[in-house]
Amino acid sequence: MQIMNFKVINKNNLVGFAEILMPSGIGFVDVTIMRKESHYWAMPPAKPLLVNGAQKIDPYTNKPIYAQIIKFSTKELKQKWSDAVIAALKMSYPEVFEQR
Repeated sequence: MQIMNFKVINKNNLVGFAEILMPSGIGFVDVTIMRKESHYWAMPPAKPLLVNGAQKIDPYTNKPIYAQIIKFSTKELKQKWSDAVIAALKMSYPEVFEQR
């Protein structure tokens, strides 16, 4: 896996967005990189959840809700993918992990 680009955001738990290239040649744009304390994880791209043409908002958090567009067959596979994204990001952009 290769990190083709990374855009730093550093807002709340959001670290930034990565563009990745899988060994198969499939690319992902806007992979979300999150952080809580010293734990980092990657989330596949998502799209806004729309209801009657308007983005749905969580009534408890007042934050937008997003729908998955990429689905993993198991939780373990999703975790393995996330770990691989973070490992590749550490190799390509080590400064991201030194900033916080």
